[in-house]
Amino acid sequence: MQKGYDLLHRYSCSLTPSNNYVFTTSLGIEYSVAFSEANVHFLNYPGFIAEISFYPLQGNSMAFDNKIRNTIVYLIVQFLESNPENALIFICDVTDHKHVARNKLFQRWFYKFNKGTFQKFDSEIHITDQVVYYNSLIIHTGNPFKYQLLQSYAQALELYNK
Repeated sequence: MQKGYDLLHRYSCSLTPSNNYVFTTSLGIEYSVAFSEANVHFLNYPGFIAEISFYPLQGNSMAFDNKIRNTIVYLIVQFLESNPENALIFICDVTDHKHVARNKLFQRWFYKFNKGTFQKFDSEIHITDQVVYYNSLIIHTGNPFKYQLLQSYAQALELYNK
């Protein structure tokens, strides 16, 4: 994800007491972005792994707004660049059956903004024939524990795909 991309075109964020980021769009829609600890899924990884989630706090937002994307991408970049040992996992929510679209959107964001600083590893968790969780692991290219992390990721996927 490109460092120094158009940072002026994003929303200002506040950090809440529960360590979530909150921002309000020009239409008055408040969003939450959370980086939740996810190391429990990765055996013996010494770095910090977070699962990212983001959503409007009041219902659904169907309005297209690049500043929402830019704000979320900015927070991801800050998280990964703050410590190259950090890793991020994104799991597409299936509850509203929009997981395929979410996966495609996240893929576009990654390829639009990544300029070689990060690596992304994609996978699927098959709960049933009809329920598939698309997920991605994103790491900094300078992560000193890359191979240990990828091994842990493969082990986690193997457990969840049984």
